[in-house]
Amino acid sequence: MLGRTSLFVFLAHWFVYLIAIMSLRDRLPFVRAWPVYFIASVALVTWSAVAWYRLDCNRFITVGYARLHERLLRWRLSHVNAEPTASQG
Repeated sequence: MLGRTSLFVFLAHWFVYLIAIMSLRDRLPFVRAWPVYFIASVALVTWSAVAWYRLDCNRFITVGYARLHERLLRWRLSHVNAEPTASQG
């Protein structure tokens, strides 16, 4: 699952650590509680990745290779199965 959601995990990780935690680090109390903050942030990223995977949200960030491949395959098959015309010989 992690490999299938790697782009989302990368972006979520960037947001959680560089945006949220780094901006809140002066406001987060108890330096000794940083392992708890870390575990909570890992749980948040993991939970988000699981939700992303279950909702199949990768369809929103695909480049559409499967659809392009289908179109090319149909185009090739239509040209292979086409009847020769008088101009073709």
